[in-house]
Amino acid sequence: MRILIATNSYPTKKNPTHQIFVKNIHKGLKQKYDEVGLVYNLYYRWFKSDLGTGNALSSLLKLLALIWSFLPQFLYKAKSYDVIYSHGELLPGILIPALQKMHGIKHVCYVHGSANDFSKNKGIYFRLTKYVLEKSDFIVTNSNFMQKVIQSEYGLKSTLITPGYNAELFHLRENERTIDISFAGSAIWKKGVDLILKAQHSNKSFYIQNNLKIHLYTDGALKNRLLNTIHTQNLSDIMIIHERITDDELAALFSKSKIVLFPSREEPLGLIGIEAIASGCIVIAANTGGIKEYIIDGENGFLFEPDNVAELQEKIEYVFNNYSSIKEKFKHSHKTVEAYSIKSGIDQTTDFLNSISADR
Repeated sequence: MRILIATNSYPTKKNPTHQIFVKNIHKGLKQKYDEVGLVYNLYYRWFKSDLGTGNALSSLLKLLALIWSFLPQFLYKAKSYDVIYSHGELLPGILIPALQKMHGIKHVCYVHGSANDFSKNKGIYFRLTKYVLEKSDFIVTNSNFMQKVIQSEYGLKSTLITPGYNAELFHLRENERTIDISFAGSAIWKKGVDLILKAQHSNKSFYIQNNLKIHLYTDGALKNRLLNTIHTQNLSDIMIIHERITDDELAALFSKSKIVLFPSREEPLGLIGIEAIASGCIVIAANTGGIKEYIIDGENGFLFEPDNVAELQEKIEYVFNNYSSIKEKFKHSHKTVEAYSIKSGIDQTTDFLNSISADR
C-alpha cells in the first residue's frame, strides 16, 4: 500500500514542537510500507508560529503557503498513492475532496481536536469540517471523548487509534528529581496555564515557606501577559518561565520533575499527560476530555475540576505533603499508559490500513 500523509503543521527547525506525533507516525509507517510520502505546509519551515499569536496577514500567508505546498503534490504525485492519511480535519482536509474526485484515492481523516472546538458555535468552520468528514472514506480519532463528539455533533462514526508517545524517550529513569513542579504546553486559554498563576498568587506563602518553584515551558498568545503578571505580582522567585522545548529536552525535564501540572480546560487526549506518567511523574490534571480516560484519580495521578483554582491548589498541597507515600503507591503507574505508545499506535494504524486495503 502507498500512503501519503498530509498535515498542516509539522516539526521543523523553526517550529520543533509542532505535531511531533505526526512525525512519529510518518517514521513508523515508513518501516511498515514501501512508500509513505509526506506533505505539509512549508510556512512552518519558513516562519516561527506559536499558537494564538497570528493575525490576518499571517493567516493569509499560511493559506497561500498551504496551497503552494500541496498543489504540486495533489495535482501530479498524489495519483500514485492508494490512501491520503490527513491530520487536520479542516486544514489540509478541505483540499482533499477534490483530490478524491480527481484520482479516486481513499481519504482517511485523523481528527485531533479542532472538530470539538468548531462544534461549539456551529459557524462556518463547523460546516466546512462537517463537509470534509462526510466526504472522507474513513475517520480516525484519538480518544473515546472525541469519538463521542464526532458521533453527537457530526453524526458520524470513527475508529479509535492512539497517536502514540515515544516510549524510547519517555520512560522511568532512576535519577534524582530536582524540579518540584513543571508545566509544558502552549500559553493559550484552553491549556489553563493562567490557573497555575492564580493558584500560586492566592497561596504565595505556601510556595515561599516550602521553597517551591514552578517551571513553565511555554510559548503562545498569553506568554507576555504571564510574564507581566509574574512581574507585577512579585512571583519571579517562585515562578520561572522558559521557552518551549523539544521532545528530547521534555523527556529530560520529566525525568527530573516530581509533579507535572496539566490544567487544560479542554483536551481531546493530552499526550503531555501520558508522557509525564510514563516518565514517573505525579500528574495533577483537569478532569476533562480524554484526560480522564488514562488518569484514574488517586491511582496513577490526580484530577481536579476544570477552572477550579482552589481544588488545583488543594491537590498540589496534598501531593507535596505526601510525596514519598504517593511516589511509593504510584511506582508502577508508568505501566498504565503503555497502551498509548507509538508502537501501539503504529500497530493499530497498520491493522486499520491493511483492513481497508483488503476491502478495496
